[in-house]
Amino acid sequence: MWRLITTLSFLLNGLCDGGITSSYVRQAAPSIEIPKKDLPPPPGYNAPEQVHITQGDLIGRSVIVTWVTPLEDHPHYVTYWEADDQNGSKRKRTRSKTTTYRYYNYASGYIHHATIKRLKYDTKYMYELGEGNGTRQFWFTTPPKVGPDVPYAFGLIGDLGQTQASNQTLEHYLATKKGQTVLFLGDLSYADVHPFHDNEKWDTFGRFIERSSAYEPWIYVAGNHELDLAPEIGEHVLFKPYKHRYHVPFRASQSTSPLWYSIKRASAHIIVLSSYSAYAIYTPQYLWLEQELPKVNRSETPWLIVLMHSPLYNSNNYHYKEGETMRVIFEEWFVKYKVDLVFAGHVHSYERSERVSNIQYNITEGISAPVKDPSAPVYITVGDGGNIEGIADSFIEHQPSYSAFREASFGHALLEIKNRTHAFYNWHRNQDDVAVSGDSMWFYNRYCHWEGGKRSEFCMDLTLPLSDHGWLTVVDVGSGNRLYNQFSFIINFPFRANGGCGYVKKPDFLMTNGPNNEVFDSKAKLPVKQTLKVKIYMGDGWHLDFKKTHFDTYSPPDFYTRVGISGAPADEIMRKTKQKEDNWTPVWNEEFTFPLTRPEIALLRIEVHEYDMSEKDDFAGQTCLPVSELRQGIRAVPLCNRKGDPYTSARLLVRKNQLQQTLTHIRCSLLNCNRPGTKEIKTHQMLLPFELTHNAKHPVNTLKAVMQYQT
Repeated sequence: MWRLITTLSFLLNGLCDGGITSSYVRQAAPSIEIPKKDLPPPPGYNAPEQVHITQGDLIGRSVIVTWVTPLEDHPHYVTYWEADDQNGSKRKRTRSKTTTYRYYNYASGYIHHATIKRLKYDTKYMYELGEGNGTRQFWFTTPPKVGPDVPYAFGLIGDLGQTQASNQTLEHYLATKKGQTVLFLGDLSYADVHPFHDNEKWDTFGRFIERSSAYEPWIYVAGNHELDLAPEIGEHVLFKPYKHRYHVPFRASQSTSPLWYSIKRASAHIIVLSSYSAYAIYTPQYLWLEQELPKVNRSETPWLIVLMHSPLYNSNNYHYKEGETMRVIFEEWFVKYKVDLVFAGHVHSYERSERVSNIQYNITEGISAPVKDPSAPVYITVGDGGNIEGIADSFIEHQPSYSAFREASFGHALLEIKNRTHAFYNWHRNQDDVAVSGDSMWFYNRYCHWEGGKRSEFCMDLTLPLSDHGWLTVVDVGSGNRLYNQFSFIINFPFRANGGCGYVKKPDFLMTNGPNNEVFDSKAKLPVKQTLKVKIYMGDGWHLDFKKTHFDTYSPPDFYTRVGISGAPADEIMRKTKQKEDNWTPVWNEEFTFPLTRPEIALLRIEVHEYDMSEKDDFAGQTCLPVSELRQGIRAVPLCNRKGDPYTSARLLVRKNQLQQTLTHIRCSLLNCNRPGTKEIKTHQMLLPFELTHNAKHPVNTLKAVMQYQT
C-alpha cells in the first residue's frame, strides 16, 4: 500500500545531467518591424529625444545623460534636483558635450552627453532637458553604496531590435517592476540590415527604448550589428554610430576603449568585453582584462559578472563556436578568478549551461571536452530580445552535456542579487501576451563556494541572525549559517516546512542573546533537547527505475542505507545499515537513535548506495528532511537522484519517532504573509505529501515560493 503514497518532489541543489531542451515551440518567422511613423519624435520645438542614461563612473555616483536635439545644438545642459525637493529650489545644472556624425547619406542630429557627478547614493533625482514647449522631464534613482550584502536587481536583454516582438519583450520587462538596471548584451537598432545601413533606425530605436533607458541605466555591450562597416558605400570606421550615440565610463576602469570596461554597482563587479575587438595576447583588451581581474575586491563586490556578445558555450547551429577563440583565451581566467556568471547574446534563443570548463585541453591525451567545474561560471545566452532576424530554432540534435536548459523563444531575464552569497535568476519567455517564467535558478556565489567543507573567511564572518526580523530566509541560510556546511544541496530543505517558500521562522536561540549578551556558539557543549529514532524497514522500486545491469552486470544489487543528521556540529553524524546482497527489494529493519541538541536546525539525511567491491559504490537515491517538521509514524519516503529529481518508483519505508517534543499537524497555506517590508502577496494553497508540523509557540507564516539552487 505504501507504494501508492504520493511522491514528494524535492528540488535538490545540483547540476543537471544531460540537460533539458524545452518543448515550447515558437514560430520561427522573422518578427515584424515597427514602422518609423509609429516611433515619431516627441512634440515641441527642438524637443530632446532618444534620452538614455548609463553609469558615469566606477562606483555609481555619476550618471551619463544622453539626448538628441534634431534642429539646434542647444540647450547644452541638463537640470537636475533631488526628488524630495518638491519645489526644485536646489536645482543644479551640468553642461553637455555635443557631437554629430555623418553616415553615407545620413546626417545625425545634435547628440549631447552630460555627466552628472557627485550624486548621493540610493537617491531619486528628477532631471529636465530642453526649453520652452520642448521641455521634457524624467527621473532616475542612484544605486546603493557598493557593499557585499547590498541587494540589487538587473534586467538582461539582448539582440532587441525594434519589432513587435521587441516591444513585447520590453513591455514584459517593465511590467515586472523589479529591474533597477538593464545589462544590455549587444545588437541594438539593427540599422545595418537595411539598405545603406539606414541610420534613421538608430533614431527610432532610441525613441523605442526611451520608456526604460531614460529612467534606469542601461549598461551596454557592443554586438556585431554595431560594427557598421560598409566599405562598399565608403564607410570604413568601425562602430561609428554606436560610439557617437552611446558613451560609457571606460576611463574610470583604466580601459583604453569604450568597447571594454568595468563598473561596480551594489554588490556586483561587472566586466564588459568586446567580441569584435582584438583580444589575443598582447592586444589592449587582453592586457586590460589581465590587469582588471586581479583587482576585483570580492569582499566589496562578491558577485563577478562578465558581459559579452558572442557566447562561449552555445549548442545552437546558429553562430556555433563563434566564441571559441575567446573561450580558449579567457576561460582559464574566468575559472581562476571564480567568475559567477557570463551573459551573452548573439544567438537568437535562450540557453543556460552547467558550471563547466574546458581548460585542461590536451588533444594528444584526449582531453578535449568540457567537464563540470564548481569554480567555473554559468554561461547564459539571452539573445532573444525579439529582433527582425527571428528565432534561432536549430539546436544541435543531441544536447551536449554542458547545456543545462535551452529554448527557442524570445524573452528577457532578471538577476536578483539577495546578498553576498545568493542570487535568484529568472528567465521569462514571451508567450500569449504575458511574461511566462521559463527557467529559474538560485545561484550560489563562487567566491563563497564550499571547497572541502570550508568557506572563505569573508563568507564565514557572518553569524545568524543576520537581520532584526524573525525570519530565516534562503539567503540567510546560505550566507550566514555555517551549520549547513557539509553539502550545499541540503540548504533548500529547512524551507520544506513552509511549503517550499523562501522564509521560515527563526528559532528562539537565533533571535535572542544569552544572559551575558552572548550569541549562539555552535561549538559549545549543549544538553540534549530531543531524541530522534529512525527505523529503516525496507526499500523498493529500483527495478522499475533502472536497468537490471545498472548496478551489477551479473547479479542483483547490494544495497545499504546511510542515515544521519546535518545541523549543529554536536549533532552531525552519519550511520549505516548492513548491506543486503543480491536483492532489488532489500529489508533492513534497523533502527538508529540520534540525540539532538539543536533539533530546530537539524536535518535528517538519508542516502542509499549499492556496494561495489572493486570500484566506488554506486549512488541509488537520497532525501533530506527538517527534523522539526517530521510527524511520528511510518512513512514512504520517495528518493531523488543527485540533481534532485524524484525517481518514479524508488523509495524507502521508514518509521520516525521523536521524544521530548510535542508535534502538531499543520496544513501549509501560502496565505497572508506578515513578514516586515513585504509587499507582494500571492494567495494559493497546497497540502504537502508529508504531514508537516510546527511549534505552536512560533506560528509559521509563508511567502511566495522560490525555485532551486545551483552550485
